[in-house]
Amino acid sequence: MSAIVVNGSTPFGSMSNQMVENLHAVNDSVLRLQAAVAAAASGYSGAAGTEYETGTNFGVAASATAGAQGLSWAFAVNTLAGDWATFWTAAMASINALDNG
Repeated sequence: MSAIVVNGSTPFGSMSNQMVENLHAVNDSVLRLQAAVAAAASGYSGAAGTEYETGTNFGVAASATAGAQGLSWAFAVNTLAGDWATFWTAAMASINALDNG
């Protein structure tokens, strides 16, 4: 797909540039969040999921079952990251075409 060059000083050009910038910011945030989840679990020897609960990196409130909330939270983050990666891969050609630099 060839690049779509839109003057950045026009309203549409400015909005396109801002949208591309925001999409890249979201991608960076999702990747950092997923890396933080992996880092919190790396080398952790306690009950699965408790590495994310109160008093650790993420402060997820513990439930009556140790680790249940942390495991649910990690699953949600990883599902979000996986779905985002699918979108990001599929949309990359269009995002690059709109990116004026």
